Amino acid sequence: RPVQYCQRAEAIFKETGSLPDLGIVYTLFGTTYGWYADLHKGIEYLQKCLSILRENDQRWEIAVTERMLAQLLFQIDDRNEARKLAEESTRHSWEIGDLSNYALGLNLLGNIAGNDQDLDRAIDYNQQALEIFEEIGDIANVSLSLYSKGHLYVSLGEYAQAVEHYHTAEKVMHDIGNINGIASMIGWQSIALMRMGEYDSARELRQRSLDLAVETSNMNDIVWGYFELGEIIRLQGDLSTAREMYDRSWHYFQDLKIFSPRPFYYRGIGDIAFAEGDYIQAKQHFQKSSQMAKEEYHAWMVIYAQVCLARAQIRLNELAESARVLTGALRGTLLDSNVGLKMLAIVVYAELYSAKNQHQKAAELASLAIETPATWQEYRDIASDILLIAARNIPGESLTRAQMQGKNTDWEYVIGELLSRSTS
Repeated sequence: RPVQYCQRAEAIFKETGSLPDLGIVYTLFGTTYGWYADLHKGIEYLQKCLSILRENDQRWEIAVTERMLAQLLFQIDDRNEARKLAEESTRHSWEIGDLSNYALGLNLLGNIAGNDQDLDRAIDYNQQALEIFEEIGDIANVSLSLYSKGHLYVSLGEYAQAVEHYHTAEKVMHDIGNINGIASMIGWQSIALMRMGEYDSARELRQRSLDLAVETSNMNDIVWGYFELGEIIRLQGDLSTAREMYDRSWHYFQDLKIFSPRPFYYRGIGDIAFAEGDYIQAKQHFQKSSQMAKEEYHAWMVIYAQVCLARAQIRLNELAESARVLTGALRGTLLDSNVGLKMLAIVVYAELYSAKNQHQKAAELASLAIETPATWQEYRDIASDILLIAARNIPGESLTRAQMQGKNTDWEYVIGELLSRSTS
């Protein structure tokens, strides 16, 4: 429905020829078009709008448009231009005394800094924004800052902290009666709990979130609700019900024209095929997921799909190709702040070494993953299995030495070492 409204508005504006003269209405139209209809076209609209506003020196409109354009550019991972515009927006907002847009700009700068792996700076930006929102009584955006801070803690792998911030944001949403916001924050708590391996609690919260989404007919949250419910159920071992949930989410995917969950769907059913031992089918699904993620400019999902693809290739004894794919995924993690994602690649490197009968190195990497709090429980379990295989193949003294080495090694050093080995 939002897509249809955007297209109708676009047709009317073109008929009347008034599009360039609408000021902030043009900004809102371009932003909405970008989020719901066509991301790149929305960016083009906002760039045109900003040019006109600057010619007319409309300072407040300029500051708002700079921030909104920065948000869309951030979605296509053009972080340099997004950062530049967000900084300009905050400077202009401060000059005209618009504290609300200033704080929104700080929050966006925090998100960009988080993606740049400057997490201390990201948290500082976020805290500044939160304090301003509290000072001016902007309760809705207080919850936005809490939500953003939760995401930063997820990137750090501090999942309990993330749950705490999402839960506080949920309470704020409850106070202002924002049911969609409540559903979203409950859903994010579920994801963090899933990473921690608390699957029963995660499933209960995800079902609550999905029920609220159905109640409000929030199609986006219904789609993701069914998908994430499938993820949890898959991890609980019920593959047929998990596939049913994935397929329900796919049923609704067709109406989503942007940030499509398609690559997530194929990665999910690839994991089911992998669990069923159909590694050829799993490989095909993971390849499709990776390609779709590239088309959607979703760098995080590209890395995740490639890690899964490398796992399937190991099972098919395509070790050289697996190493190539895995190296690409690991290089990708250098541009992503999410520590849990980095640990996925390290665990699969341990699988690769295990398949090559290099069990001491496999045990070292597996031990590092188990010792690192950010490692998802799903991959912590894989690392534990790798240790069991190593225990059957190398002397106990060698295993103990490898485990101690892994526990005392920094993951950043390990990533550098693995990439160095791949190019030597």
